[in-house]
Amino acid sequence: SETDDQSSSSDMKHILLLSLSVLLVSNLQAKDTPKPRPYKGSGIEVSNIQNTEKCQTSFQTGVATHWGNWTGVAEACLIDETHPLYLFEIDALYTVANGDTIVMQGEWEFDESTGTAFGTFDFHPGTGRFDEASGTGVWGGTYTMDKDGNLVFNMWSEGVIVY
Repeated sequence: SETDDQSSSSDMKHILLLSLSVLLVSNLQAKDTPKPRPYKGSGIEVSNIQNTEKCQTSFQTGVATHWGNWTGVAEACLIDETHPLYLFEIDALYTVANGDTIVMQGEWEFDESTGTAFGTFDFHPGTGRFDEASGTGVWGGTYTMDKDGNLVFNMWSEGVIVY
């Protein structure tokens, strides 16, 4: 009968809508689950080393996967001064291309005799898509002095970022 056909058609529409709703919700939940992603970055850090304090503030700019262009402010504190090697702890706050922020903390060793540095870092929560970020990696680079007496660090970093 015509009523049975309409009822059957209506039931099929409800089943189809329910199925689509379940798929949509499962896709939204999957996007909210933090995922590990490979990370690579490069940049330049400039620090005025004429300040003789144990902690120095530096300013950084660069580009990285998942960030785009970024700027950062870091504080590096000398924790071991064994010549020609110096060990620093670093706390940095980075602002990425869309305005989200992320925190990076780590250590690096600066070899005064070669002008090179190498270390490890961890990502910590910031804002926006990085509000629950984590991860780890390595960084390194070379230092030179500019004409104004600033230490200029050409740096690279790579690791895994989870967000």
